[in-house]
Amino acid sequence: MTTLQLAIVCVSVLTLAAIVVAGRSATGAPPAPPATASLGDRVVVHTLDQRSIRGTLDALGGGVVTLRDAAYLEDGQAHPLGGEIRVPARNVAFTQQLDA
Repeated sequence: MTTLQLAIVCVSVLTLAAIVVAGRSATGAPPAPPATASLGDRVVVHTLDQRSIRGTLDALGGGVVTLRDAAYLEDGQAHPLGGEIRVPARNVAFTQQLDA
């Protein structure tokens, strides 16, 4: 790899990093649920590590999305989870609202 090619790769990586950082909130975390989701709505939280958790949106704040009556979704199956499930907002890729 020539010096010019290496420089182009470095600039590309830095540009991509700047785009990712610009898309995050002031706390450094991506926005958790969409603005239309309200407490009590049924949602599916999709995480950056490719996991999906369905539950009732119970609380937002402190960099955490809290779900109750939650289930871990895997291979078309729902596995119930007991108690409150707290997902760090920084680990949320996107949230799907099930209630319309």
